[in-house]
Amino acid sequence: GGEARPRLVLLDHGLYHTVPDSMREDLCRLLLASVSPLASRSTKERLSRRFAGPLFKYFPLILSPWFIFGSKLSYEDVRAARRQQLPDTVSARDVGECLLAMHGEQEGNAAGGNMLGV
Repeated sequence: GGEARPRLVLLDHGLYHTVPDSMREDLCRLLLASVSPLASRSTKERLSRRFAGPLFKYFPLILSPWFIFGSKLSYEDVRAARRQQLPDTVSARDVGECLLAMHGEQEGNAAGGNMLGV
């Protein structure tokens, strides 16, 4: 029959992840700090370290590529990313520690939480 009408289709992937309030609040603080010209670099670094350990300076870029404008990335970091490589300054140990941090298992993270599932 008639004309096709637009419809909304919701896809439910079935993967839900509950995070502790402290993790959710820190992620919100990081997002706000990343968009605010008034936020200190030390605040962004502290919050990013909570989620990504030694690779903290890259973490805001996972949230939005626009956050590159407030980041501490070097020209070499950006060139490596363009080549889809890690910068020379990043070691395999850094990547491992980042994964531990994102899984909430880095040293000193009493709040826990798993950023990998978010």
